[in-house]
Amino acid sequence: MAFRSVTLETKGQNEGGRLMEKVHATIAAVLQALGTSVHRTKLVKLIYLIDELFYEHFGRTLTGLAYMWDDFGPNAIGNAVVKEADRLALKGIVHIDPRLNYYGETSYLYSLEPKKTSLVEKLSEAERYVIRDVVAHYGKYGVRDIVRISKRTEPFKNTEQYSVLKMKKSVEYEKLMQDVKSDPDFMKGVGEAVQELMQTEK
Repeated sequence: MAFRSVTLETKGQNEGGRLMEKVHATIAAVLQALGTSVHRTKLVKLIYLIDELFYEHFGRTLTGLAYMWDDFGPNAIGNAVVKEADRLALKGIVHIDPRLNYYGETSYLYSLEPKKTSLVEKLSEAERYVIRDVVAHYGKYGVRDIVRISKRTEPFKNTEQYSVLKMKKSVEYEKLMQDVKSDPDFMKGVGEAVQELMQTEK
């Protein structure tokens, strides 16, 4: 396919390598926040929801990944989330537990190996805050439900089959942030994590 080798929003070997580190850190942070093993599909959708929310607020995905329309919901181009999670498994950072499901097919469950949390520290506190917030909200859902949720997002609904998803920054949120930043009393009262999130905006 034409976009087969394109996995990152930003190209270039050095920057691509740095962004792949962000993908690894995000995978580790999601698994750490869940605190239990998670189905491969659910891991992919959680990271998509994190990136979709991050883009809506800050005009870019947290991981640097781009996504495409897929029959099973949004998926990172080149199946990048799964490929990078598998690379982390080869490094002994992520554990993969293959299990036979009800239909006699193999399902793959991912979890963070014990004491392998150093990758998470590569993320800013603000980025970790967004990840924890999304996992707290959606982590309780099963695979089928989270697939449905991901398909209801605007980028997926507004994209043609098998095309690259076009995410949009929230105009309402941008206006709100401009109003907030112009209020010195409010800025003094918000926490460091919130201020850091504001500074990530373009």
